[in-house]
Amino acid sequence: MTMDRHTPPVDDNLGPGALAICTPILAIALILYVTRVVSRTTPTNRLDFADYMVSLAVPCEIITYAFFIAMMVFGFGRQTYYLPVEDIKMIVWCTFPIALVGQMASALARISILALLVKFGMTRTWKISAWTAMALQAVVLFCSEILLLCSCRPIRALLENVPNARCLPSRVLWTTGYVYTVGINLLADFACAIAPLFVVINLSRSNVERSLMFFAMMLGTVATVATAIRIKHLRAFQQSSSATFRDTYPLYLLTRIEELVLLVAASAPFLKPAIERILRQWNMPTFQNKVIPLNSYHMTSGPGPEHSCYSEEPLKEQSTSSSSKAFAKANGNKMELEPAKSTSPDETR
Repeated sequence: MTMDRHTPPVDDNLGPGALAICTPILAIALILYVTRVVSRTTPTNRLDFADYMVSLAVPCEIITYAFFIAMMVFGFGRQTYYLPVEDIKMIVWCTFPIALVGQMASALARISILALLVKFGMTRTWKISAWTAMALQAVVLFCSEILLLCSCRPIRALLENVPNARCLPSRVLWTTGYVYTVGINLLADFACAIAPLFVVINLSRSNVERSLMFFAMMLGTVATVATAIRIKHLRAFQQSSSATFRDTYPLYLLTRIEELVLLVAASAPFLKPAIERILRQWNMPTFQNKVIPLNSYHMTSGPGPEHSCYSEEPLKEQSTSSSSKAFAKANGNKMELEPAKSTSPDETR
């Protein structure tokens, strides 16, 4: 007996699985952000550009995740066959603020990571490259937001059928989506994953800081992989002729993972004070900075112990010769100042 091709699909729900994956990452990101702010404001306020950028990214991600949860509540992750029309309409309405605010969260997190790497860069080329990448990320974010808001007139035509609405061709939207995802996000995530490697190699910091930089680099790699997988699903969704609303589930899940992982990577290096405080409480040795041996100011370049700064003979010779020169100079000046005495023949006799 063969199954009828019109048999309804299985009524399963992928929404709880997405929340089970993303919620712990969000909790870790918030804990790291609070740790970062406390370490940067205690005992004095040392907040800078990187801290302000991540402070803007965190509320953007909270708003995005709130709408993501609302999508799950209305049935996103279930088969479209079992969803009422009202719930589908609410899910579609939730996608707009997610697209509008979500890309702000990821872009601001990347800018915060790049601004943090500027501090560790010692060369002018490194700093110029980092600031150029931050400016490019800000420009691309601004253009993407403007394109989203101007893609349809009226704007609610993106979410529902509106008579006499004017929208950009779908080919233009797909092209800009690929450019933003592939050309910008993927390269930016890859840069945030590779750049810490060049910093850590030449970093004269404690083992804790070096390990945290490697951890941030690993998280950047995770974000890069998530973006690459998202591109694969985006391509499959575009080419499918029978795609349903549920087929967009991997795209939204991978996008949330990318955003949350970038937030974690932005604040991971600031775990050093907390880790060292815990080690001191457990009476364990803390990680100290690497000590680079330097030559003494009095040490000469010649080999052997006779040229060491602890050798006494060269110092004695130097002090003796200096004293002799000073004595000779003083006597010479004295002889020049005293007038010459005339001698008479009687005195000579």
